[in-house]
Amino acid sequence: MDSKLGSSQTHFHIQWDNKGQLDWECFETYSDAMARAIEIALPSESFQIVEVSTNCPFREKAASAG
Repeated sequence: MDSKLGSSQTHFHIQWDNKGQLDWECFETYSDAMARAIEIALPSESFQIVEVSTNCPFREKAASAG
């Protein structure tokens, strides 16, 4: 994801049900997030795709590193 978009632009994360927190990777579209989750999920893992429109610590970190 392009860190130049800012930390508060709407984007999507995978939320693994067994971890209770958002995955670090940001996706620009719901479809991109879903495709990645399906690709990396283990057979026993379940997940949700979460839309984030508030400040995102993952994006803030990426923006400050770049």
